[in-house]
Amino acid sequence: MIVIKRILLSAVVCMTSGIQSVYATTKQGWQVVKVDENHQITTYSKQEANKRFRSFRAEGLLSAPLEAAVRQQLDVEHLKKWYLNADESRLLKRVSDTELYYYIKLKTPFGIPARDMAVKVNIEPYSPAKGVLVLRYQAVPDFIPATPDVVRITTYQMVTRLTPRGDQKTYEETEGYAEPGGSLPAWLMNSVQQQTPYHNLLAKQEGVKNYINNTEPFLFKVRE
Repeated sequence: MIVIKRILLSAVVCMTSGIQSVYATTKQGWQVVKVDENHQITTYSKQEANKRFRSFRAEGLLSAPLEAAVRQQLDVEHLKKWYLNADESRLLKRVSDTELYYYIKLKTPFGIPARDMAVKVNIEPYSPAKGVLVLRYQAVPDFIPATPDVVRITTYQMVTRLTPRGDQKTYEETEGYAEPGGSLPAWLMNSVQQQTPYHNLLAKQEGVKNYINNTEPFLFKVRE
């Protein structure tokens, strides 16, 4: 099973590469899951009341200016470059320069139906007064028809905050919650949700350089 193998492999990597899995409780109930000092990434999880699965959080530094970080985040046609288990993705609708809808389909272990979802994104552009750009993600399960033999994810909320650190770096903070739909063991889903934020942020760190010198017109608003 691909996901389970990745979970077990990550445990071995943590013991051999200077990445710590510490499970220390921080303020607001967040539990530190992993500290990667080499890549300056920290991930967290939290069990909240009336939620079956754990919420997730990740923070780390991107070696790119704000514009490049946003371009990468909203390049929804190519999410599989950094989103763990992404199989396909596409833009569904651009409503305005601060709102869009996209589709993503996720691979699953053998014998488990694939998952997909339609997602609405609202952009709160950066301004000097706020000091941060905010992306708000929300599943909209009825935005497009269901796909046969694919389980539609109906519960997904995520917020990403991107804060410039000088002209050439951006600090990312992402937190959210998702339910996979259908029947998956809670232990498996919680394990995946603890691994995915780290993988995604690490992959974004590695790939964001490809967006730094992109001069193509951008469909969305980055700054007020």
